[in-house]
Amino acid sequence: KKCCWTMNNLRTIRKYLDERVKLMLVKQLIISKLDYCNALYMNLSKTRVKKLQSVLNAGIRFIYDIYDRNTDLSPFYKKAHILPVEKRIFFKVCLICFKVAHGLAPMYLQELVQMNRDDKAVKETRTKTACNLLMKIPKFSKLKATSRRFSN
Repeated sequence: KKCCWTMNNLRTIRKYLDERVKLMLVKQLIISKLDYCNALYMNLSKTRVKKLQSVLNAGIRFIYDIYDRNTDLSPFYKKAHILPVEKRIFFKVCLICFKVAHGLAPMYLQELVQMNRDDKAVKETRTKTACNLLMKIPKFSKLKATSRRFSN
């Protein structure tokens, strides 16, 4: 809702802005809101992702003054260096996994995931490659979660 409200406000000043400024405003005011905690959208239903994608499409149409709804927007996404919503979500999850695997993530994320290293493959290759790293997510007890929910 907030993104739609911002888009409506931007449309009122559309004629006073050039393409470069429009791109900057959309990235700062719209995409930053869509990207906030977007890793949580990983298993979101297609209808909800479609709503988010429509906001992003409106941003692209605003930047490049596209009024025809049948226009293919993929070349404009490439020109603006913007990923579609599903790919943004997937990229964010992959980035977080990479950071956890290489010890670059915050400690609260690193504590949630245990890394299993395939020692046999490490001895054979003598290098630390991506295929040697396996993430093991510990089992999560619902009893522990409910007891912590109301703890002080």
